[in-house]
Amino acid sequence: MTKILSIAEIHSETENILNFVSWLNQNEVFDLVVFNGDLLGSDNDDEFIAETILEILKTMNKPILTIPGNNDGKIFEIFKKHSNFIHNNFFVFNNIVFFGYGGARTPIKSTSLEPSEQEFKVYLNNLYQKIKDYPIKILVTHMPPKDTRLDLVGNMHVGSEEIRNFILRNKINLAICAHIIEARGYDLLGNTILINPGKFTEGNYAIIEIKNDKNIEFQMKNIFQKKVNELDIWLKI
Repeated sequence: MTKILSIAEIHSETENILNFVSWLNQNEVFDLVVFNGDLLGSDNDDEFIAETILEILKTMNKPILTIPGNNDGKIFEIFKKHSNFIHNNFFVFNNIVFFGYGGARTPIKSTSLEPSEQEFKVYLNNLYQKIKDYPIKILVTHMPPKDTRLDLVGNMHVGSEEIRNFILRNKINLAICAHIIEARGYDLLGNTILINPGKFTEGNYAIIEIKNDKNIEFQMKNIFQKKVNELDIWLKI
């Protein structure tokens, strides 16, 4: 069994990160951390902020897997220095393969890492050829798949058609995404569980328990939330 702490969307907000990480160390049990991008809130933010945040995350003393968000296109080397950087790459833990591709589109294409649909298609397909024989496969992207609960902005679906097609075409057990902060939650696409843990600096995260390729359970949680509700119970879909 493997437990994953899933977090995303820090956006250079360092004020509560140390307290949040300390709280997680005391209150949660997990084997590794998956970060789904947007360490920085803007391409113009100081790289020292990225170093500081990753140093704090490292105090959890667990493997940290990262991909870049659309605001993180200039800090690849910092990710590589402080974490297991799985952008266009993969990482194996307990015979589970995590593979990823970061970046996401924005309405005005104003950020540093906005892959085209063709890029998602080519790079994810190439990665899959390297990892297809692992029994449990977890896709880690910043951009959500299109036409799901996780890519909704108002009434509009703004996710990636190619990521959606990739998931439906291949045997992916779990796909974790981010980018659309207001679309925190979970969904099912074909046989693949989808999770968006939400914005970490608002206290949001997910705990995912991988028991085997047919048994994955998860909790959507919030550090500030004391009362158990629908999103706090263990879910299996």
